[in-house]
Amino acid sequence: LSGATISDVADFGISAENCMRCSVQGSSIVRTGLDAVSVPGAMATGFSLSDSRIIESGASARTDGWRSLPRPAYGAVYSVGPSTSVVGNTIVGAAKLGIYAGATSTIEANHVSQTCLMLNDCGAIYVGRVGSNANIKGNVVENVPGNVAGLPGTPELRTVGIYLDDLNANSVVTGNTVTGAEYGIQLHNA
Repeated sequence: LSGATISDVADFGISAENCMRCSVQGSSIVRTGLDAVSVPGAMATGFSLSDSRIIESGASARTDGWRSLPRPAYGAVYSVGPSTSVVGNTIVGAAKLGIYAGATSTIEANHVSQTCLMLNDCGAIYVGRVGSNANIKGNVVENVPGNVAGLPGTPELRTVGIYLDDLNANSVVTGNTVTGAEYGIQLHNA
């Protein structure tokens, strides 16, 4: 898929369940109700997203049009399969994660901003146990505000620029810049 323009959709911008070696390049995905790019499924492998622009994922406009409400999305880019490549993209405004990728993935030279607008325990770039052996290089992450509304007591923000979580192993993180997050890089049980 190349040069696509997708905007103002109620659910997924691009849904590619169990996609094998599919790619999206030079595309624009703006204002999606759920994930801008969703690649779930046990057979999904080798997905590539490059040189694309994702703006405002995981939010739906109210009928009166004056604000957006978050929906139960995973992230702007959600690809669970191995060998995902997310390179050279701009991602601005995500209700939850900016980028979620599977094992042996490459996340490189992306600009990720205004993520985790709905969640507190959240990362702009996230790899968990299914994301082991990832290469996260040369990304710029900024403004990961988080949201503690509705949490009891006096909750602390737990937003993370680059989040290696839950038994992630052998991932390499080099040459990234993170600003405006509670934690720059967090290794949680990794």
